[in-house]
Amino acid sequence: MKKKQSYTFKNATVITYDPKNRTFTGDVCIEDGIITAIGADLACKDDLIDANGKLLLPGLIQSHVHLCQTSFRGKADGLGLMPWLESRIWPLEAEHTPESIYQSARLGLEEMILSGVTTVCTMETVHHTGSVFSACEDAGVRAIVGKALMDRGQGVPEKLIQPWDEALSELEELHKEFHDSEDGRLKIAVTPRFVLSCSENLLREAYDFAVKHDLVFHTHASENIKEVESVRSELGCGNIEYLHRLGTLGEKTLLTHVVWPEDGELDLIRQTQTKVAHCPTTNLKLGSGIARVAEMLERGIQVGLGSDGAACNNTLDLWGEMKLAALLASYKSGPGSVDPGKILGLATLGGARAIGWNDEIGSIEVGKRADLIMVNPDGPHWQGGDDWFSKIVYCGKAADVELVMVNGCMLVENGKLI
Repeated sequence: MKKKQSYTFKNATVITYDPKNRTFTGDVCIEDGIITAIGADLACKDDLIDANGKLLLPGLIQSHVHLCQTSFRGKADGLGLMPWLESRIWPLEAEHTPESIYQSARLGLEEMILSGVTTVCTMETVHHTGSVFSACEDAGVRAIVGKALMDRGQGVPEKLIQPWDEALSELEELHKEFHDSEDGRLKIAVTPRFVLSCSENLLREAYDFAVKHDLVFHTHASENIKEVESVRSELGCGNIEYLHRLGTLGEKTLLTHVVWPEDGELDLIRQTQTKVAHCPTTNLKLGSGIARVAEMLERGIQVGLGSDGAACNNTLDLWGEMKLAALLASYKSGPGSVDPGKILGLATLGGARAIGWNDEIGSIEVGKRADLIMVNPDGPHWQGGDDWFSKIVYCGKAADVELVMVNGCMLVENGKLI
């Protein structure tokens, strides 16, 4: 476990994302991994960090990523979702070893941490999930890690087919070993891959397990039109409607993509307080489409932001995802339909709400965990205008991140991993 220290950030421009959505110039004090004071001219007796001229933000939150796929970067370009899975991704996942998946996860985590990501919600492959937990533990990141559940499916390699009872027995062991470990910064999620790779029994039993242990239930849904058509042909209803019929929608359920919801399905998401993870780059790269994010937010649906995997993005850069999310919302629903402040929220407090961790992270408030990033806005691409939200979303880059802290532990200083 990385050592916590006490710090005071002095004279920062603080983007709090607190209930009053305050932005001010002042100080933030941290003690034993917790934010203890916020204000001007604070007299905290800690290690001082000169933040004059810098932005201090809540750490960015990746609401959906596949760390096991980082090593597949550039190996599956030019394909739609189902051929991408069947001909490239599933065979590659089936060949992973504990060591290869650890190295893939560490590579992805390093890329994200350097860009200001402090929390990841990750869906892994069927096997070797413990190696991903070990990578997250060693990297110092906050993480919700899920083992992919798959007990059927066209084109799924035999190595990735696991009977539901065997899968849940393994999930129970992972829960005992890793959940709430590392001072609470590591958690487990229940992650059936998607409807086409999961039997009804698996989905029901997995959801019951999630409810029993108060865990996030995280799955892909309605990403691609051919996927949706296959679900309707096989099951006689829409993808999200099917999940609702099984009773697996709810306030701890996170649906990733939701590009092709059918009539009434956004209402089901809103009514059940189900959350959505938006992955704009992947949705375009795989030719899936553009999610109706402005409409979701207008309906009161909680949305987080994700990069998805490096095999379908090909970077893990939430700064790029913020800008693209804003641009696509303007194209889909009209300019100004989602303002930059709300877009930043998808990657901070909104992301924390989407993964069920907003009581501890996602904003800069007294009593919350010290998951913080310091950004240098001195570059020429930042100059002009005085709307910080606009400049963060449309001008900011991963390379502008100078400092990253998780749980009060320094992970990046002067733009370099410690």
